[in-house]
Amino acid sequence: MKKLVIKKNGNVILTPAREPHIETQGIIIKTHYGLISSGTELATIKWNRLMSMPIYKQVLKSKYIRSRIFTELKKNTIKGLFKLFKIYKERGSFKNYTSPSSGEIPIGYSCSGIVIESNINEYRIGDRVACAG
Repeated sequence: MKKLVIKKNGNVILTPAREPHIETQGIIIKTHYGLISSGTELATIKWNRLMSMPIYKQVLKSKYIRSRIFTELKKNTIKGLFKLFKIYKERGSFKNYTSPSSGEIPIGYSCSGIVIESNINEYRIGDRVACAG
């Protein structure tokens, strides 16, 4: 089994994944089609690529970062500016979605396929299903 992931530097790779198993309650689906959102995943790829650059390149390439810097400069708060740079330097924006050991973000959150294992009464082996989230 394989899955697509976004690496910390923004590269997208196909990587081996462990076979799924049901821990408490659920179903396992043999995926026939998967959806990769061009908005969400593309934004994640671009953000990771940006965050892997030196900070001066981040400022040059990102309108968002520049606007945050100019907002702090308008407030005339040097402390706020240093705090902002510290936030960007830590690069912790996607911590909740990243595997701590590999630094990889899985891609895709919607699919359709056939149930191959189930311990829920509503779903039987062979049922066609669609999943989201």
